[in-house]
Amino acid sequence: MRPPVAALRRLADRLPPERWDAFATMLAGDERQGARAVAASLAHRAAALRQRAQRAKELEDFDLSFGSGVVAGCDEVGRGALAGPLVAAAVILRPGVPILGLDDSKRLSRAQREQLAPRVMQAARAWAVVSIHPRVIDRDGVGRANLRALVEAAGRLRHPFDLLLVDAFTLPEPCPRHVAVVGGDGRSRSIAAASVLAKVVRDRMMEDLGENVAPGYGIERHVGYGCKEHFSALLAMGPTPIHRRSFLAWLDDPSE
Repeated sequence: MRPPVAALRRLADRLPPERWDAFATMLAGDERQGARAVAASLAHRAAALRQRAQRAKELEDFDLSFGSGVVAGCDEVGRGALAGPLVAAAVILRPGVPILGLDDSKRLSRAQREQLAPRVMQAARAWAVVSIHPRVIDRDGVGRANLRALVEAAGRLRHPFDLLLVDAFTLPEPCPRHVAVVGGDGRSRSIAAASVLAKVVRDRMMEDLGENVAPGYGIERHVGYGCKEHFSALLAMGPTPIHRRSFLAWLDDPSE
């Protein structure tokens, strides 16, 4: 007697990933539509897992292409925001520890980033996050603040490294040996991990600031970037202490 489809679904949900393909193949010959649906679902999940594993390998292979030394990655978020800090993260990952689903933080949903962040920290030999206050960005300029954040994040890593991979930017002296990788958050495992950490930390900071320091601007949703909701709130209420005044010259003449 064949098990009912509901039992097959329960069993499929309990199976480890390495058995998905075999169970899907076994169910493929079942004439029942429900059983075939379970097989198709498992086959889809197995294919998606293989794709994530391949992506993880591509990202790690890029880092390994620089040699056998210890590689760190560094990235920042919030550079173009109208409000809130600029946040940079640096990460040294243990080789051979897969982080399935890791990618450029901009390609991931907030829920995916939140799931990945603790996995990144568990896979890391060391990690560090720094933030630059809006007043410092106004005083020094976003370019200098950006480079400072990257250098400080790398400098706070509590593990020696041989090479720092940085997303796009060449760091000023004195700085560790590094390579500026164009599009690095989509090519390097270490930079992608730093990108996820920086984004998760900044999003949480902006949610808190939006609720407790600058309510009514929608900052907990747009995290300080320019959008219709944010522009409308600025025109109606003006800037807050967390806004970057150097980014808001248009407020003096909203018609421009």
